[in-house]
Amino acid sequence: MRPTPAASPASASASAAMPMNSAWSGFTGPPTIWRSIVASRCRCACAVCWRAPSLLPPRRAGQPGRLEAMGSQPSASASRGERLRQGPPNYAFQPIRTRLLDELLADVAAWPRVLSVVAPIGYGKTVLMAGLYAGLQELARPCFWIGLDDRDGDLDRVLSALEQAISVPGEEAPPLHALLPGYRQPELRLDGLLDSLARLPEQSTIFIDNLNSCSDPALGQLLDTLIFRAPAGVHFIWSSSTRLPFNFARAKLQGLIRQIGLAELSLNEGETHALLGAELGGRIGFLGIEALLQQTEGWPAAIRLAQIILSDAAEPRAALETFSGSDEDIAALLNRHVLDSFAPELRAFVLALAPLRTFSIELARQATGSSEAASHIEFLLRRNVFIIPLDRQRKLYRLHGLFRSYLCNEAERLLGSAHRQAVLRRAAGSCEQSGELTDAVDYALAAGDMILASRLVEQAATEAVRDRGDIPQYIRWLEHLQAAGVRLGWESEYWFAWSLVFSHRYEAGRQQLECLVRRLEGSWEPESPAPGNLARRIDHLRVCIDLFTDRLADTRSGMERWFAGEGDDHPHSLGSMYCIRAVCQINAFHLALARQTMHLAESHKLQAGGAYGIGWISLINTLVWSAQGDFRQAGEAFDKGLLRIRQTLGDDAGLSGSMALVGMKCAVEMGLDERARDLLRLGLRTAGSHGLVETAACGFEAVVKLWDGQTDELLSISRLRELTRNYPLRLSLMLSCYLVQRLLHLGALPEAIEEARNLGLGPLKTCGAGPDARMIAIASFRDLFAATAIDLDIATGQIKVAEAAIGRELKLARSEGRAARQVELMLAQARIALCRNEPAAAMRELVLAIGIAARRRIVRPFRDQGPLIASIVNNTVAASWSFSTPEERAFFGEICRQLPLDHPARDDKSALWNAEAGQSATPTRREVELLSLMDMGLSNQELANCSQLTVATVKWHLQNLYRKLGVANRSAALARARALNLLGK
Repeated sequence: MRPTPAASPASASASAAMPMNSAWSGFTGPPTIWRSIVASRCRCACAVCWRAPSLLPPRRAGQPGRLEAMGSQPSASASRGERLRQGPPNYAFQPIRTRLLDELLADVAAWPRVLSVVAPIGYGKTVLMAGLYAGLQELARPCFWIGLDDRDGDLDRVLSALEQAISVPGEEAPPLHALLPGYRQPELRLDGLLDSLARLPEQSTIFIDNLNSCSDPALGQLLDTLIFRAPAGVHFIWSSSTRLPFNFARAKLQGLIRQIGLAELSLNEGETHALLGAELGGRIGFLGIEALLQQTEGWPAAIRLAQIILSDAAEPRAALETFSGSDEDIAALLNRHVLDSFAPELRAFVLALAPLRTFSIELARQATGSSEAASHIEFLLRRNVFIIPLDRQRKLYRLHGLFRSYLCNEAERLLGSAHRQAVLRRAAGSCEQSGELTDAVDYALAAGDMILASRLVEQAATEAVRDRGDIPQYIRWLEHLQAAGVRLGWESEYWFAWSLVFSHRYEAGRQQLECLVRRLEGSWEPESPAPGNLARRIDHLRVCIDLFTDRLADTRSGMERWFAGEGDDHPHSLGSMYCIRAVCQINAFHLALARQTMHLAESHKLQAGGAYGIGWISLINTLVWSAQGDFRQAGEAFDKGLLRIRQTLGDDAGLSGSMALVGMKCAVEMGLDERARDLLRLGLRTAGSHGLVETAACGFEAVVKLWDGQTDELLSISRLRELTRNYPLRLSLMLSCYLVQRLLHLGALPEAIEEARNLGLGPLKTCGAGPDARMIAIASFRDLFAATAIDLDIATGQIKVAEAAIGRELKLARSEGRAARQVELMLAQARIALCRNEPAAAMRELVLAIGIAARRRIVRPFRDQGPLIASIVNNTVAASWSFSTPEERAFFGEICRQLPLDHPARDDKSALWNAEAGQSATPTRREVELLSLMDMGLSNQELANCSQLTVATVKWHLQNLYRKLGVANRSAALARARALNLLGK
């Protein structure tokens, strides 16, 4: 019989007041020991097997249970039911509702036979299973729960638990000797188990928690039997902290299993906020939550421990910065559940492995000096001990972040400094041999071997900066080496200047460039001669510095001089200079030329290769489409580009953030506000340290358009103002323009006028404020400044001034092919027309704007002018509206459904935005004939002459035709007829 766990004082006093078997007294059921025992998980985590209350047999007071009738003490298996319990563990806390639980319960019918939940300790496996159990209970599905612990190490114990849990009420009790361990052969017991499973109700689900408790090699036979031979109506959900021994490939191939692992069980931002609670989540903010997720990688146990630590801290954000794997609670958890069970040689191996960010078996062997590296890693994988494969072939691995942090702390405490440095040097040498230069540099620096590190940096510089964009890391390398007084190589210094420029440290970049020029001009270094094309590459860098510091006139002149010169230029340099030319052309609104330039840039960048360069191609292509106002095309280019960048460079790369800011504008303009918010979280990571004015402006404009005038941590205007300090002045003035426009849309005229003072606009303009002539010379800024002035003039009643400016700007926008700007100006004209009580003119402008916007998905201007459009629709009759294509009609409907229309107006005009309008009534033969004649350009009189009808009859036929097509005039009727293929008839 198992030793009984120590009881709490309350439970001890309660048990002292009753006979030993009183826990079973009054239980009614068939005369079998199997149904006399319903076990549960105690606080001491003893073995459990409990079943759904709906399946328990009824109780009748006063009737003895089977044990009492036998007059015997419970056997070893009977002692597993120390107290009655219905269902999974009752947690002392309220488990959060995770996305995984919602996903699974949303489509229970689609579950395969087995859900296998495998993850390390603390990932909420039992919590998930308990949630699924409760969800199935609500669906009235039969459920059985079996919980195992370290006392269930052999197959006999697991089989006994299964047999107890699924015993069917009414079956005959087995003879007493059948309860003895080993009575039946496993094969016979498995057959009997299958018979019992066949007698369960349809859609029964059996939960088996902690299968890792069973170390019996024969466990695989049981699992294969349950997967491949169990009745179709029975499902299994089991959990384990280690890999389970069954034929996973076959089960996957047959669609019998879904494996749920660490990635799906990790908490996301919303779930972390829910676990922390509203108060603590608010105190650390979404940036704090993001930092916590990055630290813990979504490990629920660590987040729960962080909640406890941060809740007790006076300054949670400061406490969060010190939270790591060395925290005593995390360390105690890992030590108790992981390292304590390791053999000394395995423990030494894992501690030596800690400094390695990622590793292969070969790297682990060379770095640690252990000939047993392969078997050690296989053991860690089998035990699922916080080791994560990084590829499908399982050739590359990493340790869980917090586990690695804990191991590094332990290694520093237990291993000598010389030992750790030797491991790092060997790791650097191994990585150099395999071409992993980034890791090699890091390990050399960590080992304190500056000579080795300098040599490796010279080899890695071009790839690190140009091809991968690892800017912050490269700057850390070089500053570390400079502080150590190490002489840098030519490539190292050249790419150091590039890195400083890319990270917005422009003055430092100029100084580094000048140092490089002086070194090139003033010394001869026979032991390390300068590359032959270094001078031309320096000129290239000067042009880039001019671009990043917003000296666009100098950028254009320097760029043209560079193209006029000759040199053995790398395809990357050519592609980069074409990208710079395209950015200048975008700012000048020479958009057709920009697209041609990008074709040239793309050919050179693809030839050069490198994820960073190709990523810039995607970014600038998106900028071109966005400047043209074709957000459908821009969105498609953005989606492809961002996916490629995130896959190759990761979310922490500066280019990923810049791309996200550009994508935000596309999303906002297409009305995809939630998508834009998600991208903002990515873009804010690097907004202060990476990007051009043009890329940052896209994100800033999107943030302002999403802002509702209230305090919002994510959509923080004060934070945008702080970020503008990292950019040239033009971005700050652009932000003021966006704010003036947004405040006017929100109806906050006084605040808009106050903000306009910074721009030198409005009745309260400050003398000397605003942009200078150099900025006004930049076409893109001049256009934004003019748009802001127009909105402000309309809001302050300067209608004639605004109308004149709209005429000029509309002519420019049409000549430059800027569709979105045309839409904005047409809506401004509609607003003026409505102010003059000219609803028909306002309607015409709105219809023209919709014709431009529909196929390009220009949605945002209509949302911003929602009250205006509602007023136009409410004050016009349905018959006066006409659209050329079903796409325009559907787009108009999409807009109108979000407007505050009067109910009669909505009912009267609902047919306007029905894409099928006009297709239910077929034109007559005469009407089709008239359509064909109209397509030839004939007048009504000519139509009458050709058709031998009177003019009045022709007009009558045309009115019927317009009604059937849902249009109001000839041009719309012909466009509609072409869309419906009527003219061919």
